[in-house]
Amino acid sequence: MKIVLLIMILVCVAAAPALAGCAGELPDKSGTGSTASTAPASTTGSTVPETYRLGDEVAAIWAESIQKLDPILKNTPPVASIQKQVADLKEQYIQKMVAVGKQIIALDSDAQQTVYDRSNDTMSAMGSAAWFVDYEALYAPYQAKDDETTQEFAVVLASFNTLSEYAFFNRLKDDLPDEAARLGIQ
Repeated sequence: MKIVLLIMILVCVAAAPALAGCAGELPDKSGTGSTASTAPASTTGSTVPETYRLGDEVAAIWAESIQKLDPILKNTPPVASIQKQVADLKEQYIQKMVAVGKQIIALDSDAQQTVYDRSNDTMSAMGSAAWFVDYEALYAPYQAKDDETTQEFAVVLASFNTLSEYAFFNRLKDDLPDEAARLGIQ
């Protein structure tokens, strides 16, 4: 069992660069310049540390959002016919990420970094899943169009790949301050 876990961790770490825009460290807002340990931070009566549970939850929400998006994009429907449905879906998953983010922000900065690393490792490991490959293929026709409306829609579709950022408030405030303000994240 320990060998299997070690192999899974090594595979996740090796695959981490697969999801561009997701890797890195959270901004250190504590002023201590500390870096996170990958050691489990705590447990809540289960064998899974809270930091790992939260990281896995962020990854699961991200994966679910893309799996819900894929059927909407099948057969490349016109933007006008799916734009509101996609916007509503994105907002639904933003709210789910924010709910998890409220738990993450309550942790110390090292534990937050562990959650961030765990979520990125887990999402990277999903990069070759059929639903993610479908997402990339379904996104491509919209990205290839030249009109402004379709290009703006393609940006919304691409943003599903970075929805996890909404669970990490310090990063969200740095990268998308208007969104953080809209969501009441201070």
